[in-house]
Amino acid sequence: MLFYRLSFIFAFVLISYSCKDDNIVQENDYFIAKVIGTSVDCKTIFIIKFIDTISLPGYLKYPRFGTYPKFWALNLPDSLKKKELIIKIKFREPLNGEEPPCTSMGPGYRFIFILSAKRDE
Repeated sequence: MLFYRLSFIFAFVLISYSCKDDNIVQENDYFIAKVIGTSVDCKTIFIIKFIDTISLPGYLKYPRFGTYPKFWALNLPDSLKKKELIIKIKFREPLNGEEPPCTSMGPGYRFIFILSAKRDE
């Protein structure tokens, strides 16, 4: 009986650690992306494409839907809304209610909320 209890505890601990995402975004992490332009669906929101995808967190690398590594960038400063511009960004997932309504005529992209952005120099 003791063997079964220990086996259960070991299996539980093993599963708990194997599901952990070790690639968590830190507050000071900047990610390099390229501004692609707008889409048919959300004409005022620009699309960005991550260039360095190795360091991205798992929830972005393995999305449930959307075209990876392209995303609609909410809160992108107007000064950086230029096609082919390489930028560095800090971001988070959007909160409930931050995603604007868009049509579904073109390809679907996921939203990210830009916390900070600057030109990559």
